[in-house]
Amino acid sequence: MTGAVEEGGKVASDVVGALRQQPVILAMVIFNAAFIAAVYFGIHEQRQIQNEQMKAFINLIEKQSASLAECIMPKNIPGFHKPHEDDGSTNDVPLPRTRPTDLGENSGDTEPKSN
Repeated sequence: MTGAVEEGGKVASDVVGALRQQPVILAMVIFNAAFIAAVYFGIHEQRQIQNEQMKAFINLIEKQSASLAECIMPKNIPGFHKPHEDDGSTNDVPLPRTRPTDLGENSGDTEPKSN
């Protein structure tokens, strides 16, 4: 066991001696360690920002889905207005409710009239 410790000590002293003779190598080792730390920090921060954005995006999709679900007429709810119930046709596409009479008759024009 002492032989391994002595050999490890010799290797460490040789490395320190080489770094004393070549200070550029020491500077490169320090720079590489700092660069790895900076890259890790940047990736970590970017991942946190991306997670926050994805949570906000998923929340927005859930709100829009809930909003759209309220606009589509659910099937088989007692007392719910079904627009084509009178003519006996079966239409799987949800259609809008009939126009209220107090709004007047719909002309079918979707674009404003120009004079």
